Amino acid sequence: MNYTGASRINVLYTDQTHHSDTLVYSDGSGSLVWSNGVIVWLDNKENAADGMSFTKT
Repeated sequence: MNYTGASRINVLYTDQTHHSDTLVYSDGSGSLVWSNGVIVWLDNKENAADGMSFTKT
């Protein structure tokens, strides 16, 4: 499964009720790949998902 148009937003909480949002980017893309019973996330924008996989336990 491929995705495009993903956003990264940094949220800074100054207290329990106030926060500020900063849009870092809105052109992220990547994919989720099913292989041998494991879902592997491939992030094309920041490589934030390097080595990240999801398995059912």
